[in-house]
Amino acid sequence: MGEVGTDAFTPGDRELIEGHEVIQGLFDTQPGIKIISANITNKAGDLIWDRYAVFERGGVKIGVTGVTGGSSYSFNVTRGTQKVDDFAFLDSRETLREVLPELKEKCDITVVLLHETPGDARRIVDEIPGMDVVIVGHNPGYIFNPDRIANTLLVRGGNRGQYLSVLDLTLDSANTIVDYNGEGKPLGKTVAKDEAIEAIVKPWEDDFNEREKASKRKEAVDKAMLEGTEKFIGAGMCQRCHADEYTTWAETSHANAILTKYDGDHPVAEGVDANVGVQCEHCHGLGTAHGTVGMVTQVGIETCQGCHSSEGVADIDFADSIAKGFHH
Repeated sequence: MGEVGTDAFTPGDRELIEGHEVIQGLFDTQPGIKIISANITNKAGDLIWDRYAVFERGGVKIGVTGVTGGSSYSFNVTRGTQKVDDFAFLDSRETLREVLPELKEKCDITVVLLHETPGDARRIVDEIPGMDVVIVGHNPGYIFNPDRIANTLLVRGGNRGQYLSVLDLTLDSANTIVDYNGEGKPLGKTVAKDEAIEAIVKPWEDDFNEREKASKRKEAVDKAMLEGTEKFIGAGMCQRCHADEYTTWAETSHANAILTKYDGDHPVAEGVDANVGVQCEHCHGLGTAHGTVGMVTQVGIETCQGCHSSEGVADIDFADSIAKGFHH
């Protein structure tokens, strides 16, 4: 946000999840960005950030304030996704009725960053005069042109940075809005990436995607197990990727040990002949757990002892057998 020249920011419920210390720490590294909120307080009811700020551009004073609806934050607290419950919220409507007259005395144009649902945002604009421009957050949806409600221009720029909303205002000599033109520009492949921003974003995205993949794999395995779909897939399936290990294993006595059709409570996948020996999954875990934390990647002595726990165990040197690759 600092790199693209952001002047002002009003937090939404997602930005607040980590708590006050974290979000403040992030913005302390970008002193050019002003955090503005006229209705977010601490638990004692004290405002945390400035209610508004006035920016001067080309002789025009632009006043910016912002409010955030508290219902989504309360929902995050209820469902346990709010990691640090630091915040409380004043009523958005009452707050705007109080702050707008004061702000209008200090500026030519008033801009409200309104973190409310699109429906609530429109109702607030209908009820409360004095806002020249309203930028809607909180899953605002996308409209190509600004929506005009009486004397207020309502901008809804879509989600996740997919569009860049641009609003050009034409002012007279008294700095009063006499005309406007605006559009939401899609940021597709035709828009070249900025190298500086890409250097920041791409490593984060790569790391996030890797963690997301691991999470999805674990989720799929957990779901499969809950639904009773965990199964042995058979050494033949493992052979497709692990040909060398399969060839070595096939020459061991494990490959010729006789097993029953079912191993414990785990059914064998349909079409797999289980009477062919101690297969890969008996040591490494079910094939449906492949690539997850449920997979045993390094076989140790305790793995061997899972089966070799009766008479004759004392005669087996498990460490030596593993070292020699007896298992495969």
